[in-house]
Amino acid sequence: DAVNQLQRVGIIVGYPDGTFGGKRAMTRYEFAVAIARLLPLINGDTVISNDVDLSGYAKKSDIPSFNGASKGDLDALRKLVGEFGDELASLGVDVDALKRDVANLTARVEALEAENRRVRFTGDFFVAGISSSGDVIDIDGIRTAHEQLDDVQVLKNFDLNIVGRASENVTVYSTINYGDYLSYYANGKTDWDDDFYPTYLYAVADMGKTTLTAGRFPMFISPLMMRHTDKDFYTDYKYTDDRNYILDGIKSETAFGKNFNLTLFAAKNDQNRYNLDRFNNSQVPFVPYHNTPFTQMAGARAVFGLGKASLGATFYEAWSDTSKALGFTDQLRVYGVDATVPFGDHFALKGEYGKSKMFDDAHVADISNDSDAWTANLTGQWDKFDFDLGYKRVERNFYSAGAWMAYGQFVNLTGVKGFQASAGWNLGSRLRLGGEYYDYKLINLPVDLDGYAGELTWKLGSKDSLAFRYENYDIDFPGFMDYNETYQTITYKHAFNPNTSLRLMYQFINDKENLSGLDEHGARSIAQISVSF
Repeated sequence: DAVNQLQRVGIIVGYPDGTFGGKRAMTRYEFAVAIARLLPLINGDTVISNDVDLSGYAKKSDIPSFNGASKGDLDALRKLVGEFGDELASLGVDVDALKRDVANLTARVEALEAENRRVRFTGDFFVAGISSSGDVIDIDGIRTAHEQLDDVQVLKNFDLNIVGRASENVTVYSTINYGDYLSYYANGKTDWDDDFYPTYLYAVADMGKTTLTAGRFPMFISPLMMRHTDKDFYTDYKYTDDRNYILDGIKSETAFGKNFNLTLFAAKNDQNRYNLDRFNNSQVPFVPYHNTPFTQMAGARAVFGLGKASLGATFYEAWSDTSKALGFTDQLRVYGVDATVPFGDHFALKGEYGKSKMFDDAHVADISNDSDAWTANLTGQWDKFDFDLGYKRVERNFYSAGAWMAYGQFVNLTGVKGFQASAGWNLGSRLRLGGEYYDYKLINLPVDLDGYAGELTWKLGSKDSLAFRYENYDIDFPGFMDYNETYQTITYKHAFNPNTSLRLMYQFINDKENLSGLDEHGARSIAQISVSF
């Protein structure tokens, strides 16, 4: 392949019969001819000045045939010119001038590589058309109320990502967003406007054992302690899919040896207007203080390495600047521990415990009872099969910045306990079958939550895939009412190239409730084109 490529650009010609002489070694003269043919790609048959001041460096457009070269490539070429100097001279090449050209071009490439290390730009863009029909509640908890194609919503989103090295020890990261998608996402899919918005803007200083982060930065701890809910099933967007919480403040991370790390943080969490669920997005109608807008926090997390296992401990306190005037609790303390213990080559045990306490300055309102939560999971993974078996209990007064549960359109339910299981099986190289099962109960009420889901993903080729997913969620009040919601989703994906993709989705929705005879049908459809560079 390499020889054929050199032939296509005219560097190696070969013999009249179209061959290159089989296994015969290339002579020094033939190799020198190949180098001579390569030279116009380097200097464009021009004389290059010895002055290597950065202001006189060539732009990438000035060297289009060689803009993929690295300093290492040019060092190798410089050695070849020295090795084959006599043969090149016999071909009429000014070897001394050539050495100066290669040296100057090497300096140019070094400067370009240094500049690329100092400031780097990348971007992500998508445009999505979304339509709905019927009068049902979708899996994001939003009601549809249109005829299909009657009111198509066209959303656009662009993120410019900039990484700049301010010094050897300080790096600045920023993501500047433009578009109307985040506005649509934050306003319940009912109202949106174009807007510029700094999603992230923070500096990271490496001070040896301690790393200091300041600005608007992402943070993730654990499902019970700090993780963002993803209430956006219908589009692919990394800043909602990654589940990171966005904080405005400061964070330090210190490594004490290889087995102990300590993180301290203090931040506001209400200055990001698209951080939708300031703390969580609980939908528990009997616990109104779950909507308390705690707007600032400070805390610590320690992680201990115990061989392959790890143990974490978290504490933070949060305050509200508004709820005190309303006579509600205005302070929150959250404690938690979590552990991961791998065993064997395929299995791991994961567990987490959390406790919260809400109170006011005078401790008149003190909510610390029924405020525990814990989860336990056994996971396994092989080449073609994986599973996750878990149990969780989240009491009705537990409250934190986590995201510990999703059940159909409902997220972060409290006062619930039960089992869940998921598994996936790769059926050859093209098919994957997956499924989930939920068996929950409300702790203090005779209510059962039973659900299941199944998904089949089919890789049609290297660029195309098709997925079919069915979900059924049931909420049963025995002897009184049964509520059921189902979702049937078809998703097609096509990759035009590594940086450009198309995603088409159509979802059928059905809501039923036997007490009133409710039986509603609807649908959502989406077409999304994503580009990154």
